[in-house]
Amino acid sequence: MDREGSPGFTPRVIATWRTSCPRLTIWEDAVDSGYVARESVAGFGVIITVTEDGEKLLHNNGRIG
Repeated sequence: MDREGSPGFTPRVIATWRTSCPRLTIWEDAVDSGYVARESVAGFGVIITVTEDGEKLLHNNGRIG
């Protein structure tokens, strides 16, 4: 996932995730916990960003430096 404000997953990726992983709730859990957010960018569409809380979680678990 990309940092907040950077282009992230496309709607097609999200749609694929939903159809290929119907029993895994990690996406919904991340949204509900406030770790990722959807943002509309003029001329680009919807992007997914990692929030400050999401970045802290990744850092605290050794996923990013």
